[in-house]
Amino acid sequence: MGFPLCDPGVGYFQDDINGDNSPIATTDAFVAGFRISNGALAWSTFVGGSSGDDGRVIEVNKATGSIMMAGYTHYPVYSVNQCVPPEDSGFPSCGTSLQQFGGGSGDIFVVRFGAADLDLKWSTFIGGGGSEEVTSLRHRFGGQMLLSGWTNSGSDGTSPFPTLQLSNVYFKGTHNDAGSSAETQDAVIMVLDETGGDHLKMSTYLGGSGNDVARVAVATDESRIYVAGTSTSTANIPFKCPPTDNPYCYLAYTTVTPSNSDVLYAQIVDDITIGIEQTSLEDGSDQGFVIYPNPATDSYFIELDDQLRHGGLPHLELLDAMGRLVQVPSLQRTGDDRLHCTLGTIAHGAYVVRMSSADASWTKTTKLLVR
Repeated sequence: MGFPLCDPGVGYFQDDINGDNSPIATTDAFVAGFRISNGALAWSTFVGGSSGDDGRVIEVNKATGSIMMAGYTHYPVYSVNQCVPPEDSGFPSCGTSLQQFGGGSGDIFVVRFGAADLDLKWSTFIGGGGSEEVTSLRHRFGGQMLLSGWTNSGSDGTSPFPTLQLSNVYFKGTHNDAGSSAETQDAVIMVLDETGGDHLKMSTYLGGSGNDVARVAVATDESRIYVAGTSTSTANIPFKCPPTDNPYCYLAYTTVTPSNSDVLYAQIVDDITIGIEQTSLEDGSDQGFVIYPNPATDSYFIELDDQLRHGGLPHLELLDAMGRLVQVPSLQRTGDDRLHCTLGTIAHGAYVVRMSSADASWTKTTKLLVR
């Protein structure tokens, strides 16, 4: 009995497993969608090449209109077709910034479909000269996608695992087993640009001297990434923030109890000025203003320099991470010429403060964390 395929008449539809040119029958990933109203199958398609593909995780982001799937592939070549089912034995290719197969026994693959038109928007491999697995996939604010998994690809040699440092985020660019071929697994945390293509925004190792696997990673609206998994490491686990002159704590917390295998938990500060309370313009600001305390709880102050203060009380807007208006705060000028703003019932999370002059001669933005 065949697999239940369903061609909706639009979008991506691959009706043969492993391609017509495959000499062997292995496996393909598949995607299936059902109607909520009656449970009927609305779309079902294979996704893959000729040497074995395994879909592991899927996520739907209504805000960006995306269906994201990630998994594991053995096949090192993209199809010559662009954004349509392959007619050769290659993996479905789509996009202009495809990352090539890293080698070894397999790589992570990631594909994005449009939720409305079901078209394949882009696809990519992520991996090095060893093996990789993906364990979780979550969308996060700003049109980005968070992935977790593991790799035994080394950080040296001709095919290292791709790492990329993002400002104000924990980063470890080397596997704990140095060299081109690692003997143990390190957890990996990755962020991809969901809507703008298959570009890596951040990628880091996270692990010690044993085997470490990130089973799940979740991004919160408080600009933190929480990671949970398993570990056999008894040394070199990054319990503390790495040495830095920057006043951020990139890795907020890590714990693992050394044993044969135990739970690994990490909390990573994610690209925001957490814990910095700038109390005056003398502390340094190239924008001409400061907001403090940041993080804020009930209220915060704004201090403007002489140039921005000229022209009356500014207009203030509080936006969420998607750019939607959350609040138009009322400002009160204090006796020492600062501006005071009450948060009210604003939910905890990361926000953008947008401030503009009364005569529309300038507009400034900054981040604010509410706790």
